[in-house]
Amino acid sequence: MKRTNLKLFIYIGLIIYFSGMIGWYQYYNLLNKPLPMLTAINLCVQLFTQPFIPSILLMVNDAFPDPPVLLVTARFAAVIFMFFTILALIFSVSKEWWTVIRVYFTFRNHLILMGLNSKTKRLLEDVLMNTPKQQIVLLVPESANTEAYPRENARYAILAAPIVTPSLLNRAGISKASKVFLLEEDEVLNLERLKAIEGLASRIKRPTPLKIAVLLHHYATLMAFKELKGNDTTGNTDIHAFQWDQRFAAYIADTFFSSALSPESFETEEIVLLVIGNSRLFEPLALEWIQMYRLPSNVPIKIIQVLDNSIPVPDFLRELGDQVEWTQYENAAFFSAPPFELLNRINLCVVLNDDERVLYQECQKARRVFYQTRRTLENPTIVLPVQEHRPYWTKLPRIKENLKTLMVRAVFEEEVISSKELLEGADRIDALAKSIHGFYTQLPQKQIGEEWEKLNDAFKDENRIAARHIAYKLSYLGLEMAKEEDQRESVTLDTLSKAEKEQLSQLEHNRWIARKRVCGYVADAEKPGREIRDTLKIHPDIREWATLSEADKAKDAGFLEYEEILRRIGLKIVRKERYEDN
Repeated sequence: MKRTNLKLFIYIGLIIYFSGMIGWYQYYNLLNKPLPMLTAINLCVQLFTQPFIPSILLMVNDAFPDPPVLLVTARFAAVIFMFFTILALIFSVSKEWWTVIRVYFTFRNHLILMGLNSKTKRLLEDVLMNTPKQQIVLLVPESANTEAYPRENARYAILAAPIVTPSLLNRAGISKASKVFLLEEDEVLNLERLKAIEGLASRIKRPTPLKIAVLLHHYATLMAFKELKGNDTTGNTDIHAFQWDQRFAAYIADTFFSSALSPESFETEEIVLLVIGNSRLFEPLALEWIQMYRLPSNVPIKIIQVLDNSIPVPDFLRELGDQVEWTQYENAAFFSAPPFELLNRINLCVVLNDDERVLYQECQKARRVFYQTRRTLENPTIVLPVQEHRPYWTKLPRIKENLKTLMVRAVFEEEVISSKELLEGADRIDALAKSIHGFYTQLPQKQIGEEWEKLNDAFKDENRIAARHIAYKLSYLGLEMAKEEDQRESVTLDTLSKAEKEQLSQLEHNRWIARKRVCGYVADAEKPGREIRDTLKIHPDIREWATLSEADKAKDAGFLEYEEILRRIGLKIVRKERYEDN
């Protein structure tokens, strides 16, 4: 029975109970008899048991021919109440068992979603709308309110229980499910449930491994988990971790990199990023910037953060002090006396705040101080990431128009993260990443010969990031990727000068170092075996480009072969339109 329905029954029952209590006192007053409290309680209970157990109520009319109206009303109301309560219980139990039977006999290769939050709802609605044949089972706590969620239908079922047990998982048809999503906000709970599912999967027979997607909220936990990729040894599970915030941060970094890596950035050898406010998106976004926004000279990027109150240096930034310089300003001081010299150097501004009510005001203040400095609304680009499309935005649609006037780029998480990618465990850049992996397996100095499907998530991510960074490198030369049917003429990398090739190789080496540092690696003078190196997270090539051997430099020059890799997936390299106009 749903929690709201249960509350309604309790309230009605209490009203009848206390009405009966008053009625009994009125009745005993008519008889001129005292009514002890325990007797009154017993009589009120009998109001509800009279349909099943003979009681003193049968003698009411004989004892006194005209009982109080309130008592008579409570008596009949209690009978009706018990009748409907029993019907509701029977319906609730039968509905649950009907759902179990329906799942057992008709659901095949379905999804199991565990967790009740905005992300679950979004994924559920997206799948129901865009994947017509996909069946879904949603597991929720017994007391959960699912009224805001889609109603059950022929391909969507809800099962409720106080806790997740093997019995509940079996009722959800886990032996026939294709994938399980663990989507709780508490990542410890997700990991506990993962362990329980792994144990159950090891005892059941399945034609294919059960795919499990685990939502993790901390970047360090995500990276560590991707390296391990679960610990089930039966071959019955295929486990992958993902982070909504990291995917959103990667999208923002890739979409607006041309603003941060402008020609002026390459000329001044400086990247300065401004963050106004703070939210859970700051860490993954800063880490994406650190490992993607690099220059040929390995200078740290600069992140300026404007906060309401001063905070200690975040741990992840302290550990990456060789890759990033972080400075904080107090919000009131920054906007009352703007540091105009610093504002002139900023390449990109991002506004973050968990309180959506102040987002527009923060964007307004940011654009004002930039306009006072540059007398234009066009630069720098101001980005407003919106992670929860709450009623505030839908009730005030004019805010979006005002943001356009201020030339603020609002990016909604729900519009850029695809449920299809989550269902397939894929990434938007995977086609290119697979081609890069195939190229690197052919290099004599590489020791990774596994097929893409057999790689763990950590190795896949390395190729994904290398694939994403192609656009960055091409931008450095005024180039970009385009489809084969694009009318612009193809550009070959063979025409690059020796100096340009070396600069791009340095750029790739700096990106690789930043990625290794984000993953927790440190420099080491020796060259241990791969297993020791990856276990201890040490690498001898985390050093300046000039000190590398020619063989190691050749690894960083591998991007010169990307032209062929792009051609295999229907892409080519062209000159950016604004460079052609010039």
